[in-house]
Amino acid sequence: MVEGGAFLFLRQLGVNTMSGEKAAIPSKQLEYSIGLLNSAAASGRQGVQGFGLDPQFAFGARSLWRWFVLTLTGLVVGCAYVPAIATSGGEVAGYSLRGPVDSVLARNYLEGRPLPRSLDAERREHLADGDVPSRDELAAVARSYSPDVATLLFLETMSARPQVRGLRAKYEAELREVRRLGLMRARPHPPADMLVLLVPGWFYLAHGEITNADFRIQRKLYEQWGIPYQLVPVLENGTVEQNALIVAAAIRQASKEHRVYLVSASKSGAEVAVALGRELRPEETQNIVGWLSVVGAVRGSPLAERVLDPDFCWFVNHQLANDGFDMAGLRSMQAKRSRPLFDSLHIPPNVRIVSLVAVPLSGNITPRGWFGYSRLRSHGPNDGLTLLSDELIPGAVPLLLPGSDHLLGAQDQRLWSTAIFRVLMDELAAEQPAQTAAREQQP
Repeated sequence: MVEGGAFLFLRQLGVNTMSGEKAAIPSKQLEYSIGLLNSAAASGRQGVQGFGLDPQFAFGARSLWRWFVLTLTGLVVGCAYVPAIATSGGEVAGYSLRGPVDSVLARNYLEGRPLPRSLDAERREHLADGDVPSRDELAAVARSYSPDVATLLFLETMSARPQVRGLRAKYEAELREVRRLGLMRARPHPPADMLVLLVPGWFYLAHGEITNADFRIQRKLYEQWGIPYQLVPVLENGTVEQNALIVAAAIRQASKEHRVYLVSASKSGAEVAVALGRELRPEETQNIVGWLSVVGAVRGSPLAERVLDPDFCWFVNHQLANDGFDMAGLRSMQAKRSRPLFDSLHIPPNVRIVSLVAVPLSGNITPRGWFGYSRLRSHGPNDGLTLLSDELIPGAVPLLLPGSDHLLGAQDQRLWSTAIFRVLMDELAAEQPAQTAAREQQP
């Protein structure tokens, strides 16, 4: 994953928050399918065996904490995971999807069968208007029908946007080319004066080897290609605001001699957003040629609120203190704090932004993602750490990765990193003649 630290941490902290609580089945879904409860009960017997536990997920360095967390998580997953009601395959928005889904209605959506009249009317209205349902609308669909239904609605309506279709076509063409050429021959060609600034994710020093929060996969590629980059030394558990100051300072310094391309991951997406939208003056962003936000938690996550609830805060504090951290970074990720902050920002329009959004169905969630995904289901489509609607950035063009959760584990990161970078560098090269001509015409 590019930035698994937040995922790794929040999933572990939630080990005893779900005891005895099963995923609720929406009333309309029950009405839609007789026998749904029987299917759920049959699936429920799979327990932990259906999804497994990753032995490397433990957060602390001390073996006692590893044993404690692994044991409790093993006890909890069996009663808290989302049951697979049906296995399905089909095509939505040109994406071929196959695997377990959480409802018969989601299966019907995926297979192109008739939908309930009210849902189909909402779907057709958004497609006709060229917009995507809001966060609240998607949450209502998730509660009324199922989260997978809401996710498919998000995927279909977002994919219908012309800019999204255009970026997807370029990306898929480059991905085929990378596979044909191989990674070394497919080397992107950025401008000679460009520097890639990588803003690492949560706990990138403590857990980068497991999570790739330190971009080690991408850094190895850049080194093999001879492309200059710098890893911004943010505080690995710093607040969004603290790290935004560090990011802004790094941009100022790099911009003195380079054009800058920014890459962020998960929590650091919020930090880059604050740096661009508040800490830097507009003229200080003129040498920023682009920003790739990878699964960016730019508006935080409701998951942070849950693990900071009074009934669980003591465990969070103890766990972090055990590894030498405080709770400041986690508090800064609360949605109730992050959403107003993000909405107050003014990101300069000259910064070309692409947001990579993982779009998983329930059957795509990895073992590490189950805690977060199950906690966020009632909020609407999510990737296991944050809501998909909260990853969207005004002015950005989303690149959707169906079938992957926040960990991006279903994708070969070397391949998609190369393909995306080739797309972005080709677009940048195409823009340069127009920009040069415009400058020459200025008096």
